Amino acid sequence: MPFALIIGLFGSLVTTILSMTLAATGVWFGGWVDDLIPRLTEANLVLLILMISVLAYAYLGISIWLIFIIVILLNVFGAPLKSFQSVLLQVRESPYIEASRAYGASSYRIIMKYMVPRIIPVLVSQLVILIPSFVFLEATLRLFNISTGLPTWRTVIFQAASKGALYGSRYWVLGPLILLLLSGFAFSLCGSALEKILNPRLLDE
Repeated sequence: MPFALIIGLFGSLVTTILSMTLAATGVWFGGWVDDLIPRLTEANLVLLILMISVLAYAYLGISIWLIFIIVILLNVFGAPLKSFQSVLLQVRESPYIEASRAYGASSYRIIMKYMVPRIIPVLVSQLVILIPSFVFLEATLRLFNISTGLPTWRTVIFQAASKGALYGSRYWVLGPLILLLLSGFAFSLCGSALEKILNPRLLDE
């Protein structure tokens, strides 16, 4: 469990930070930068990330850690980016943003000091929800014989299945499989609860 959660936490943390920074930059500068981000997001949503990862490993022989980096970079242009962008569009029109412009604050200061802190409630919920997606990604890659070499749940499942546990003691497979599913369900519920707590306007919808 610790290794699986570390992989999930690292992947979700990097993804949300990069998505937040990219969304804030695009919303603030506008123009072609703001137009390019939705196009990249729409293109990324139709990409089969798992298939790209498996093909890259099979034909290019790259390491699994490089695959994770590729997946993280592709996930940056995913659903979290659109969520951050929609919230930041509202933040940009706030009076204190106009006030910061008036006294000559730099773009970096406005983005990092005034815009980004306002979307932390959205960022926290997105961070928690993304954790199981990377945990399941590591588990799924193991099905294609792409392994991190770490003692994760999927490693136990793969070794048990390959050594005939499905025809012998099924508990070697069912145990880690149930824990994997329960962890994903728990993080999804936790992310949903945090989103309602940190963003009370959702309760009115």
